[in-house]
Order: sequence, then C-alpha cells, then structure tokens
Amino acid sequence: SLHDALPICLGSSSPSATIKAACERAAAAGAWVIAAAGNEGNAGIGYPGGFASTISVAAIDRNFRVANFSSRGDKLDCSGPGVDIVSCKPGGGYQSMSGTSMATPFVAGLLGLYRAALVARNLPIPTTLELREQLFSRSTDAYTPGDDRRTGPGWVTPLLLALNLTADP
Repeated sequence: SLHDALPICLGSSSPSATIKAACERAAAAGAWVIAAAGNEGNAGIGYPGGFASTISVAAIDRNFRVANFSSRGDKLDCSGPGVDIVSCKPGGGYQSMSGTSMATPFVAGLLGLYRAALVARNLPIPTTLELREQLFSRSTDAYTPGDDRRTGPGWVTPLLLALNLTADP
C-alpha cells in the first residue's frame, strides 16, 4: 500500500537510538522509510536520513541543481524537488518553502506509487537495500554523472523505476 513508503521530515545532527530502532523495525517489516537528508550543507547527512535502514533525500531546484542548503555526504540515496515548493501555510493559505523536507514527501509519493504498481502486478517488493540499489541504477543524474555526495545518484525517475530501465546509455 502507499503507507509502506513512509516519509520522515525531521532531523538531527546526532542519531537517536529510539528513532534508529523504529526505522529498523519498519524496514524489517518491509516498509520503506524515506528520510530528509537535512539542510546543513556540507555538515553531512542528518538523522534519521543517515541510518542504513532509510532512504535519504537531497533537495534539487527546477534546473536539477543541488540546493545550496541540502546536506551532503556518502549516505545520500536520491534527490527530489525541494526549492520554492508551494505548501500549505499554518492558519490557511499557501506559501513557497524550500528544504529537504519538501523533497522527501515528493520522493515518498513516487516510491509509494512504484510500490503500488509492483503490488498490482504481483511482483516482489524490494527491501530497503534492494530499493537503494535500484535508485542507484535507475535515477537521472542531477549534478555530475554517477553517484556523488551532493545529489546521490540523482533524481528519482518513476518511469525508469517502473520499466526497470537505467539512465545510462
């Protein structure tokens, strides 16, 4: 179901044992935990995005360039739109917001649709580790070719995931 791709838009520079255990339990139960990488730039991936049990998300702009605030690091799994995203405003109305917390629900939604398509076709659901491998081969480069510390393998491309295609020629 769509609830099996769970977005987490919270973060800390230090890991919480309680949140880590919750993410590990969710992953062990077959859920995908999609977590914001953080908005600390070069300070590294925040938590829970830095846990092996999560898929971390960086923020890119409309030109597919990494946002200057988006956290960077080796444990970056993918990217999504996170700059000037129209969002609900407390008290009503809408506002433009930027952050990896804007990119995370977008990526979680795409991955939830991907998961629903797999379920509808009675295909196996990848584990978090298998999904990470798919994202590395089926994302579209957003910064430099291949994996990098700013955008991971690139932005999540639902068509590449659904058709089991790679972005490489």
